[in-house]
Amino acid sequence: MHEPEHHEELENWRLAARRFETLFQRLPVPCIGYDLTGTIFEWNRATEDCLGQAAALLFMRSIQNLFCFEDEQRETMDVMLDRIAGGESIENCPWTLMTTDGTLRHVLLSMIPTMGPRGTIGGGILAWTDITALREYEQQIEAQLTQIHEYSAQIELRTQELEDANARLSTLASTDGLTGLANHRSFQEALRRAIALTTPGRLSLILLDVDHFKAYNDTYGHPQGDLVLKGVGDCLRECTECSEGMPARYGGEEFVVLLPTSGTKEAMRVAESLRRRIAERSFPCAPVTASFGVATFGHGCGDAESLIELADQALYESKSRGRNRVTHANTLERRAA
Repeated sequence: MHEPEHHEELENWRLAARRFETLFQRLPVPCIGYDLTGTIFEWNRATEDCLGQAAALLFMRSIQNLFCFEDEQRETMDVMLDRIAGGESIENCPWTLMTTDGTLRHVLLSMIPTMGPRGTIGGGILAWTDITALREYEQQIEAQLTQIHEYSAQIELRTQELEDANARLSTLASTDGLTGLANHRSFQEALRRAIALTTPGRLSLILLDVDHFKAYNDTYGHPQGDLVLKGVGDCLRECTECSEGMPARYGGEEFVVLLPTSGTKEAMRVAESLRRRIAERSFPCAPVTASFGVATFGHGCGDAESLIELADQALYESKSRGRNRVTHANTLERRAA
């Protein structure tokens, strides 16, 4: 009774072994069996295809000899073999192996222990997945991303350069080339914006004209006249740099100061301060003075044009009364009355 049963068990074991061997050989993943010394005794066809080595060259070779071409790899493999001998498993460990033609392949190693006849660990199975193509694809993606970042940086640089150039052009288009103040056009735009936001009595305008400028030009020459205009521009800039005032060159020897938050009293104070500063300034050839006209929005005017007209009338009054003085348009109304 016992002998047939033993014979049947033996046949079942042999059948299972043949099935495992068939499965092992047909696996598309390279697999190697090795003993506790790390010596290879079994492999499948996928292993030969991957490594490019015939069976005779694989048999009885050591794992370290086959998979390690650097000292650091041998040290790492020794640690991994010890872990397998201790019953651990290793999954998807990044590795680089070299084929017989010297080609380097990027793989993921997996290792599991195998049991011997007495139920003890007798070795292990090592399998790997070739990820060389994936790694090359990742490297291509990384290279393309690096190139994209470089292109993006160049685009950002060119964009910044273009914005800077546009800003310089905008500044040139809105700035008087001689004095560095705002020019006539930018002043007109600022005045209209300020009037749209203000209320009567809260915005004022100072219009000034350099006294006897034509005679100064004729006597000392245009270069000296340009120095006078630059000096007057500096005076306006210095007097308004701590306030919300906007100085501008209106044209020729005429200048204007927009005071978007100043009523009559404050505007007159600023104008008088400007008058004194210009009169006290040292110019190369001769003293220089200026006449001023001041107008406040809402006092007989309802738009930019009428405000400028009132300031101009006040300026004319200052000139007719001897120059080097400040006149507010309000006084014109009182005198007319």
